[in-house]
Amino acid sequence: MNNIGIALDNLKRLRKNFGMTQKEMAGGMGISESFYCQLEGGKRKLTVDHAFRIAEIFDKSLDDIFLNNNMAKCQVKKRTQ
Repeated sequence: MNNIGIALDNLKRLRKNFGMTQKEMAGGMGISESFYCQLEGGKRKLTVDHAFRIAEIFDKSLDDIFLNNNMAKCQVKKRTQ
């Protein structure tokens, strides 16, 4: 699975863990339910503005939502070497 697929899976899992519907997410983001469904389904590109709105809704960092934790750890190790 590529990074985009992982990010979308993380988003969907987090939304469900918070007990939110796609309609509720869309409302919180100020977009239509249809547009949100397309974002979560990978048919629309997520903008930085959308990403920040999602992070605010869940009170999580962008890294927590959108990055594969193993990849993030790997990048940190490379930078410190």
